[in-house]
Amino acid sequence: MSDAETTTNDRSDAKGPPSARDRLIKAGFLVVALGVVGWAVVKPHLTLPLDGWSDDLPAALSQAKAEGRRVVVIMYDNPQNHTYKNRLRDVVSKDGNREAMDAANMLRVQARVKKDHPLAQRFGVTGFPTTLLLSPDGEVITRWVGTIGEVAFRAEFLQGQPQR
Repeated sequence: MSDAETTTNDRSDAKGPPSARDRLIKAGFLVVALGVVGWAVVKPHLTLPLDGWSDDLPAALSQAKAEGRRVVVIMYDNPQNHTYKNRLRDVVSKDGNREAMDAANMLRVQARVKKDHPLAQRFGVTGFPTTLLLSPDGEVITRWVGTIGEVAFRAEFLQGQPQR
């Protein structure tokens, strides 16, 4: 082999700077990886998990009608809403209130909706969070908008009394 051939062969084996295509592939991989990680971080905050609470209101309404059970529904538009978070932490997750709902065999649903959502319109939601007590036929027994205390939830709301 001549020196020119050796130099040419050496150059073909040597790595040069990455091509535009290689950089684009790496950038695309990075974007996808960041998206997956970001979704894993954000998704748990889109709805707040509640033990024993469904997020499928139409299915719960069908089940309530078939089984003759009342339904407690919390409708909210933003899971980061301070009043909504307090409702979960300080009211519905309290042992006495969970026990009262269990004793009454109530179905429980949390529904993230906007005011213009058909379900929000159907139940006359005017503000968030709105907590509804529905009959087995899906009719509103009582509706509370905004804050509600732990004891009032059990002693008044679950008994079908209107909001004061």
